Amino acid sequence: MRMAIILDQLFDMAGSERVAQYICEEFAEADVYTLAYNPKTTFPYFSNRNIRTTWLNPLVRSTQAFAGRFLSRLT
Repeated sequence: MRMAIILDQLFDMAGSERVAQYICEEFAEADVYTLAYNPKTTFPYFSNRNIRTTWLNPLVRSTQAFAGRFLSRLT
Protein backbone atom coordinates (compact mmCIF):
# COMPACT_ATOMS: atom_id res chain seq x y z
CA MET A 1 0.00 0.00 0.00
CA ARG A 2 1.29 3.47 -0.89
CA MET A 3 0.98 6.30 1.58
CA ALA A 4 1.34 10.08 1.31
CA ILE A 5 1.85 12.63 4.06
CA ILE A 6 0.41 16.02 3.08
CA LEU A 7 1.58 19.18 4.88
CA ASP A 8 0.65 22.80 4.31
CA GLN A 9 4.23 24.08 4.61
CA LEU A 10 7.67 23.19 5.95
CA PHE A 11 9.66 26.33 6.61
CA ASP A 12 9.56 26.87 10.37
CA MET A 13 10.80 25.14 13.50
CA ALA A 14 7.50 25.03 15.35
CA GLY A 15 5.19 22.47 16.87
CA SER A 16 3.46 21.45 13.66
CA GLU A 17 6.80 20.66 12.02
CA ARG A 18 7.81 18.59 15.04
CA VAL A 19 4.56 16.60 14.80
CA ALA A 20 5.14 16.18 11.05
CA GLN A 21 8.61 14.83 11.83
CA TYR A 22 7.17 12.23 14.23
CA ILE A 23 4.59 11.18 11.64
CA CYS A 24 7.31 10.86 9.00
CA GLU A 25 9.39 8.76 11.37
CA GLU A 26 6.48 6.38 11.90
CA PHE A 27 5.71 6.14 8.19
CA ALA A 28 9.21 6.19 6.72
CA GLU A 29 8.09 4.79 3.36
CA ALA A 30 5.47 7.52 2.79
CA ASP A 31 5.95 10.28 0.25
CA VAL A 32 5.79 13.85 1.63
CA TYR A 33 3.92 16.57 -0.29
CA THR A 34 3.81 20.22 0.75
CA LEU A 35 2.98 23.65 -0.63
CA ALA A 36 6.40 25.07 0.23
CA TYR A 37 9.59 23.79 1.82
CA ASN A 38 12.77 25.55 2.92
CA PRO A 39 15.42 23.12 4.20
CA LYS A 40 17.49 25.96 5.69
CA THR A 41 14.81 27.08 8.15
CA THR A 42 13.17 23.86 9.32
CA PHE A 43 14.36 20.79 11.20
CA PRO A 44 17.38 19.01 9.64
CA TYR A 45 15.44 15.72 9.67
CA PHE A 46 13.50 16.76 6.57
CA SER A 47 16.63 17.19 4.45
CA ASN A 48 16.92 13.39 4.36
CA ARG A 49 13.36 12.93 3.08
CA ASN A 50 12.05 13.16 -0.46
CA ILE A 51 9.89 16.30 -0.17
CA ARG A 52 7.68 17.15 -3.16
CA THR A 53 6.59 20.76 -3.45
CA THR A 54 4.31 22.82 -5.68
CA TRP A 55 5.14 25.51 -8.19
CA LEU A 56 4.74 28.04 -5.36
CA ASN A 57 7.87 26.83 -3.59
CA PRO A 58 10.24 29.45 -5.10
CA LEU A 59 7.81 32.23 -4.12
CA VAL A 60 7.04 31.15 -0.56
CA ARG A 61 10.20 30.34 1.38
CA SER A 62 9.22 31.76 4.79
CA THR A 63 6.22 32.64 6.91
CA GLN A 64 6.81 36.33 6.19
CA ALA A 65 6.92 35.73 2.43
CA PHE A 66 3.70 33.74 2.59
CA ALA A 67 1.93 36.41 4.63
CA GLY A 68 3.24 39.20 2.42
CA ARG A 69 2.25 37.58 -0.86
CA PHE A 70 -1.05 35.95 -0.01
CA LEU A 71 -2.59 36.94 3.32
CA SER A 72 -2.35 40.67 2.67
CA ARG A 73 -4.62 40.24 -0.36
CA LEU A 74 -7.38 38.79 1.79
CA THR A 75 -7.84 41.96 3.85
